[in-house]
Amino acid sequence: MKDRYAKRIKQQLDKVEPWNYDNGLDWYNEAHDEAVKLGEDYGIGTGRAAAIIAVLSPGTAWERNLKDARLVCEQGEYATVTTYPANKEKALSILKHSDTYYNYVRGSKVRSFFDNILSPDTSEAVTLDRHMLRFICKIGDKIFSSSRNYQSIAERIRRRAKKVGIRPCQLQAALWLQVRP
Repeated sequence: MKDRYAKRIKQQLDKVEPWNYDNGLDWYNEAHDEAVKLGEDYGIGTGRAAAIIAVLSPGTAWERNLKDARLVCEQGEYATVTTYPANKEKALSILKHSDTYYNYVRGSKVRSFFDNILSPDTSEAVTLDRHMLRFICKIGDKIFSSSRNYQSIAERIRRRAKKVGIRPCQLQAALWLQVRP
């Protein structure tokens, strides 16, 4: 089964459109720039800004994710966001607790997304949302129940990235740009 993941990743990477591949190479650097700007605009620093973006991301399109992060910074508890209520509460906690904000960045997908946004040039994290997992596994939401499966797929992406000479987050971003709804 695990070899099937590696094979599927290779097959799908071979099918990525050139513009998605090229944009994937820069995607997390651009996301980092957005976190820097958000941090500067609201005086919260890049780390807290990246954390807010990451915790607000589940179930949210990227453009809306950035808008929601600004709304939380501007309006606090009165902000209307598109993610889950518990994630909004985490974002509000990150705003309030500058010294312990990292404690609110939980879950494989959210933690990986945070790491990739904060440190795109050095992160070895692989962000796998439901679209990526369906794309790679073709088995739907069942994969989410297992952290082991998540890590297994992430490791295969890291290996493939090393073979093609790019960072894991770049490979993941190129694939994600190909499959995002």
